Amino acid sequence: MGDICGSLREQRDTFCFFGKYQDFMIFLILLMLFQPSTAEARSVTSADDALVCLNATVQAEEKYQIKKDLLTSISNVETGRWNEKLAKKVAWPWTVNVNGKGYFYSSKKEAVAAVKDWRRRGYRSIDVGCMQINLRFHGKKFASLDDAFEPSKNVDVAAKLLKSRYVVRKDWMLAAADYHSRNHKKAQVYMKKLLLAMNSIKPAEPEKTVTYASNFMITKDTRGWLSKLFSQNKKRRELKISMRE
Repeated sequence: MGDICGSLREQRDTFCFFGKYQDFMIFLILLMLFQPSTAEARSVTSADDALVCLNATVQAEEKYQIKKDLLTSISNVETGRWNEKLAKKVAWPWTVNVNGKGYFYSSKKEAVAAVKDWRRRGYRSIDVGCMQINLRFHGKKFASLDDAFEPSKNVDVAAKLLKSRYVVRKDWMLAAADYHSRNHKKAQVYMKKLLLAMNSIKPAEPEKTVTYASNFMITKDTRGWLSKLFSQNKKRRELKISMRE
């Protein structure tokens, strides 16, 4: 019996192709089956550390009905540092202030270790995190030192303190000044910085800023190369930003 693929032209165009390459086709099918599905493969990771304070302050403003941009501005004044990617100053979560001098650390682990070292050396009045919460006066509001640096918890404590001052002052800006200091001169200087920070938040080009991001996250595509090859959505964006007007 001759080669089945040589008997008819139609067979060469259809059946013979699969007959000759059936092993390869089976391999491809099995490979596709073991590729993670699109929904499962897209793991969500938190945004860059430069944006975690922003995310926390915007959410807290909504949760506690605080004047729009106020917590964000306070955070920028307290821990803001220049970010090359965003081309602006943004709050940094791993910030420590000891005796009026600020220190920026590259990670939460480093910041926690630094505070432990400061404490061993006898320092007690230490400000930490996005909102620079003073551990001497408010440290008991956190379950641990690690907890004090957690952006959402750090900001939550600050939001409650600010709200309590608003209840007394009946004015958000005066409440914010009290947040920094009850000393009138220091409060006035702080308020000027705060107003500048609030004005800088207003974006000239909304599409190029994440200042009002209420849920900023990076969607990382972890699909296998074969799934990407057969994907219909070639232009799927990796970065998703939810903006609050």
